[in-house]
Amino acid sequence: MPYDEYKWFEGIPHYYGDYVRILFLSTAALAFFAIPVWGNMLEFGVIFEILAGLLLVLLAGLTSPQSKGVMMLNILVAALGAFMLELTAVSYQAKSSFILLSVREAGAILLIIALYFSVKTLRAMIQGKIGEAYNPEDFIHEKPEHEYVEDRTDDYDHYERDTETDTDTEMDEETRIEPPHKKHLANPEMEYY
Repeated sequence: MPYDEYKWFEGIPHYYGDYVRILFLSTAALAFFAIPVWGNMLEFGVIFEILAGLLLVLLAGLTSPQSKGVMMLNILVAALGAFMLELTAVSYQAKSSFILLSVREAGAILLIIALYFSVKTLRAMIQGKIGEAYNPEDFIHEKPEHEYVEDRTDDYDHYERDTETDTDTEMDEETRIEPPHKKHLANPEMEYY
């Protein structure tokens, strides 16, 4: 698809790297804003947090439909970041302010969503579906050809129970009704539910 025909909001079929990019940049911006205002999002020090934010920005810039390796790194960084933010949020819940707890939770949620879209994109890359248009016919299954199934009758299908005398009497062919579990597929064109 030529670049001038590419519309960002429509995107490339089966490619969600644009969403991952936005989520990574949002998480980095949230961290860079929160650190001086409310305190450390992670308890590893300011240098580690700045480097982690720069890594998110770097990966956002490198993300492309042709780079499977970068998408694998996106998955790793998103999973590790979400884990560390959530672990810190839960561990320091009683010691930190409500705003800092909310910022940590927001960062973890952004990274969880980035993880989801990264995995979806990597799956499409592995299957070779990046750029392929959606085809609704991929999900339509043709009805299998049905063959005539012979009716299996038991010896007791020809008898009816007389409740007054508590005896069995033999039925003739006209009055005998086939039980529902014995029905065969007489017409293969009809769908049975």
